[in-house]
Amino acid sequence: CDKQIIPSDSDASVYWISNPTNVFEGNVASGGAFGFWYVMPEKPNGLSRQKYEKNDAFKPRLMPLLKFDNNVAHSARKSGVMVDEFQNMDGTIGDGSYTPKVGPYGKNDPQPPKIAHFTNSVFYKNRNHGFWARGQHMHFDNLKFFDNTKGFQAVVMPAVIENSLFVCETPNIGTPFS
Repeated sequence: CDKQIIPSDSDASVYWISNPTNVFEGNVASGGAFGFWYVMPEKPNGLSRQKYEKNDAFKPRLMPLLKFDNNVAHSARKSGVMVDEFQNMDGTIGDGSYTPKVGPYGKNDPQPPKIAHFTNSVFYKNRNHGFWARGQHMHFDNLKFFDNTKGFQAVVMPAVIENSLFVCETPNIGTPFS
């Protein structure tokens, strides 16, 4: 398609997530540039911009992740999960950092971190990364990676990954469970 509604439409995702305060549980993402793309802008944009533009308490890059559990991402052209390449206010994509905190999020009101937990999920046959994350205060537990070009990349401080399995290459040409 040669027409885009916004510049970030150049990369499709199965789940395009602009607000982390949602529950993603028991889902499967297959194909696209990203399976699950956390594209969180600094403040709401698009149709939500007018409603929230004067509300300093609504900052997606600071808001806690409610739940990412028991999901599968496979066969993505780039990454199974992308927590980076955030959307700018003009709809373009740029670098940023997801730093979840306990709210409220005032201008000069520092808040303690709120750990984002990504749990019990499977990532396989993604062309770049099974999982890519940039930010702070993330915990990765019981994740399984099979046949990704790169299993896991976290530009995250501090980050913990535990109880997880990485298999670089398998003889499997179908499902990771056989």
